[in-house]
Amino acid sequence: MNSRFSAAKPSRSLCVIIAFWRGVSTLRENPNKIRRFRSRFLVRFGLHDLKYMGTDGKNLADPKQSTSHQQVPLAQYVNNMRTIATRLKQTGAKVIWCQTTPVPEGSAGRVVGDAVKYNEAAADVMSELGGIATDDLYDFSLANVTSEQRPANVHYTPEGSKLLAGHVVECIREALKTK
Repeated sequence: MNSRFSAAKPSRSLCVIIAFWRGVSTLRENPNKIRRFRSRFLVRFGLHDLKYMGTDGKNLADPKQSTSHQQVPLAQYVNNMRTIATRLKQTGAKVIWCQTTPVPEGSAGRVVGDAVKYNEAAADVMSELGGIATDDLYDFSLANVTSEQRPANVHYTPEGSKLLAGHVVECIREALKTK
């Protein structure tokens, strides 16, 4: 199986929320971009939101420092997810929310367990809005890819990335089969 995202060949009726934190500002600046790209809109939120920042914008700061703060606090993350999911649903596209992957022990600037908190909060939003499928990438990663996650790092080896991508492609293919 080709595990590249392009293998999914999504239709005009599919949007995938997978996510990157910059998507929030893009949607606020130009919500019509969604309509233009809805057949291939791919977003991923979570790991960059929950990371800790230090003074003067220091990236991946020590979460134990009193001057550190999460880049996007949980309450703001919930608001961002609600805004994004609502706007994607307004396009009439099928929306799939993809959970963020785990934070392993020792990862710089992140706390083990925060991915669970952010996933649970986002799941509540998706449930509240209704009609949004979920790709349980978190549990898939724990069950199938932990050996391919770099030590004390949220990133994966090339093989791990292929496994995750393959899983996402399968979720997209399944979504394309349903109305």
